[in-house]
Amino acid sequence: MDYADVMLVEDGGFRSVTPTAPLVADLDAAQLRFQEGPCLQAAVNDSAIRCPDLREDSRRSS
Repeated sequence: MDYADVMLVEDGGFRSVTPTAPLVADLDAAQLRFQEGPCLQAAVNDSAIRCPDLREDSRRSS
């Protein structure tokens, strides 16, 4: 694992609390801005999302 973070759900919102690098904080901010992404999906669905390479993940294709 290269990077990680924990996103908390509190008071009806989401908060990134432990990014291991500035890049992770930026990616979480983008997920919050666009209201989609693997961290938000896992938090909303109370599930784990595993994706070894986001470049290859068809769930995130544009």
